Amino acid sequence: MHRFFVETESINANQATIQGNAARQISKVLRLRKGEAIILMDKSGIEYTVKLSYVSDNHCEGIITQVAEGMAEPRVTISLFQSILKADKFDTVLQKGTELGVSNFVPLYSERTIPRSPDKLYESRFLRWNKIISEASEQCGRSKIPRLERPMNISEAVSNATGLVILAWENMKSTSLGQILKDNNDLINREGVSILIGPEGGFSNQEVEDAESQGATIISLGNRLLRSDTAGIALAAVLMYELGDFGK
Repeated sequence: MHRFFVETESINANQATIQGNAARQISKVLRLRKGEAIILMDKSGIEYTVKLSYVSDNHCEGIITQVAEGMAEPRVTISLFQSILKADKFDTVLQKGTELGVSNFVPLYSERTIPRSPDKLYESRFLRWNKIISEASEQCGRSKIPRLERPMNISEAVSNATGLVILAWENMKSTSLGQILKDNNDLINREGVSILIGPEGGFSNQEVEDAESQGATIISLGNRLLRSDTAGIALAAVLMYELGDFGK
């Protein structure tokens, strides 16, 4: 069934109202008709199976036939502090990270980040980035939309990060991620995991030292040097597996 996010006020007792872009997609793009079923999510984790009773270009209505808790949300919260990247690479990280189960995204800037004006970039791309996250959430079956926070520098990121804070660094030669997760199991279950991923040029030595002094755990992602957009996605996938979200 096709899935759509709606505002909480769109759900009223056993009646659902769909307006705006979702209604246009139902009527114009998908050409759904009265009597067909869809799933609506109110962003709280609850899913509503709805039988359409009225369809027009900008307004649809339906009868709620089933209410259930969404099953696709991860058990553990993962926050991805991803360094801002050129072109559409950051878009890809948002999309794939959402599919993997990341709960929060924070654009990160550091000494080697390009572009140099992250706040201006954020303002110009905020709507686009949120649309990518929302559409990816619908596509992969999630019942909540991950949050997109304002850009932070690395010091702010470590200060605001929750749970186990992990910084991936190419110059770190030997760490056992599995053992780190095992040693911090209680903290992870309570507060989740925060991942810090550097830009294409990597974090500077000073940035890594400062982050470690603030409590971040520095890890290696292996013997191969990963691109920044690959690193965030790869680490999120590994964490989901290690934390049991991939049916381990």
